[in-house]
Amino acid sequence: MILSDLDLPGIDGIELISRVRERDLDVPVVVITGNPSLETATEAMERGAMRYLVKPIEIEALVRVANDALRVHREAMARRHADELLRKALALKESAEQRARGAEQAQEALTGTLDAVMECAPAFIIAVDRAGRIQFINKVLDAFTMEEVIGSDFLLYMPPADHDAQRARLRRVVETGVAETYETSVGVAGEDTRWFSAHMGPMRVHGEIVGAVLVSQDITELKRTQADFVAAQRLAAVGTLAAGIAHEINTPIQFVNDSVHFLRDAAKDVAVLLDRLTSLRRLVSSGASAEELREALEAATVAEEDADLDYLRERMPAAFERCVDGLERVTNIVRSMKEFAHPAQHDMAHVDLNRAVSNTLTIARNEYKYVADLETDFAEIPPVKCHVNDINQVVLNLVVNAAHAIDDVVKGTEQKGRIRVTTRADGDDVVIAVADTGKGIPDAIAHRIFEPFFTTKEVGKGTGQGLALAWAVVKGKHGGDLRFSSKVGEGTTFFVRLPVNGREQPAPEVRQ
Repeated sequence: MILSDLDLPGIDGIELISRVRERDLDVPVVVITGNPSLETATEAMERGAMRYLVKPIEIEALVRVANDALRVHREAMARRHADELLRKALALKESAEQRARGAEQAQEALTGTLDAVMECAPAFIIAVDRAGRIQFINKVLDAFTMEEVIGSDFLLYMPPADHDAQRARLRRVVETGVAETYETSVGVAGEDTRWFSAHMGPMRVHGEIVGAVLVSQDITELKRTQADFVAAQRLAAVGTLAAGIAHEINTPIQFVNDSVHFLRDAAKDVAVLLDRLTSLRRLVSSGASAEELREALEAATVAEEDADLDYLRERMPAAFERCVDGLERVTNIVRSMKEFAHPAQHDMAHVDLNRAVSNTLTIARNEYKYVADLETDFAEIPPVKCHVNDINQVVLNLVVNAAHAIDDVVKGTEQKGRIRVTTRADGDDVVIAVADTGKGIPDAIAHRIFEPFFTTKEVGKGTGQGLALAWAVVKGKHGGDLRFSSKVGEGTTFFVRLPVNGREQPAPEVRQ
C-alpha cells in the first residue's frame, strides 16, 4: 500500500499515481494532502487513487482508511488465488475422472484438494436438489449452523420478494441445463443486508441433472464502495462540468449584455428627444414668440436626427428578443444544472424521463459540442418510476463516453461526429438509446467493458468505473437492462431499458 502526499521531491503525487498504474500494479494508493481542491481530488481519483484525504486527519481515521485499503487488497489477492485454486482443482478432478475414475488414491487426493479449496474459497458453494433443498454447503453465515442449513429450502435465506424469480431460475437451470449469473441479497436478523454475486449451474450425476450448484461470492463491500463512488463521481461530475457550464452561460450573457448596452444608449437619445418635444409643447401652449418656437423646433429636430428613430424602430425589437432569448437560455442551463445536482431521494419516484435526459444533455454540452453534433428524438413516454439522479448519471456517462469515442476519430481534423439520443416506450419498459459515430468496440474487449476499472482510455481520461457503475445502477438498482451494439469503424449504441413501474432492488447504505 502507498500513502502519498501531493507535493513530493522531484515528482508530484498525481504523477506518482500514474506511474504506479502504468506499471500495472494493484497496490492501493491513498492520497493525504493539505490541498482541499475538488479538481485535484477528482484528478487523483481518475488517475487511480483509492481514497483522497485532506489534512488535518486524525490518526484513528488514517488507520481505518489504511486497514480498509489493505483489506480490500488482501481480499482481491485472496480471490485471485482461490479462483486459481478452484480452476486447478476442477481441472484435476476432470483429469482424474477421465484417466482413473476408479483409482482410490487419485480420488483421495482429489477429495483432499477439493476440501481444502472449499474451506478457503472466498465464496459460498451450495448444492441443491431439483426441489431447492440444500444438499451441501461449504460454510454458513455466523447466524446459522451447518445442521440447520443442510436439508432446508434455499429460499429461506433470500428476500421473499425474490422467491418467485429464484424458483423460476432453478426450474430453468435444471430443465435446460443452461447456467445463469445474477445478484441477490440475504437478510440476517440484527445485521445489515449482505449482497452476493451468484452463479447457478446444473448439477449432473451420470449425465442426469439432479439439481443445481450455486456459487455465491459476498460483494457487500464492493456494493458499498460502488455506492460511495457513485456519490463521489456525482460531485466530481458537477465540478468537471462547472467550467463548461460557465462557458455555456457566458455566450448568451455576452449578447444580452451587448443588447442591453444598445438599448441603454438608445433610451438616452430617445429621452433627449422627449425632453425637446416636451419643451416645444410647453412653448406652444404658453404662446411663446416665433423666435423661441423656431429655436425649440431646431433643437427637437437635432435630437430626432441624433436618435435616428427609423434605425431604433428596426433594431430595438431585435435587441429585446436577443435579451429574452439569452436569458431563457441561461435560465434553462441553470435549471438543468439545479435538477441534475439535486440531492438524490432515498425512494423511487415517477419522473418525466425526457425532461431529465434533456437536462443532462444541456449541462454536458461543453463535453461534446466541439467534436459532435447532437440529435435527439424523444418519443411520448409515460412517467418512469426510478432514482432520477442515478439515471441522469448513467446518461451523462454514456454521452461523455460517446464524445471521447468520437474525439478519437476526428482529433486533428475539422470534422465532427454525431451523437444521437432517443427515447421510446416498449411494452412495460422505456428505452433510452445513446448512439455515436466513434471508432466502435472491438469484439476482443466487448465482453469486458462493464468490468470495474477496465478502460481503454489514456491515463487521466477515465477510471474504468463509468460503465461498471451504469451497469450496477440499471441492472442492480432498477432491475432494468443495459446492452450495446457496436461495429468497428462505424460506432456504438447503448440501450438503457427501465421498467416503467420500477423494480427497485435493495442496496447497501452509503458509508458516512
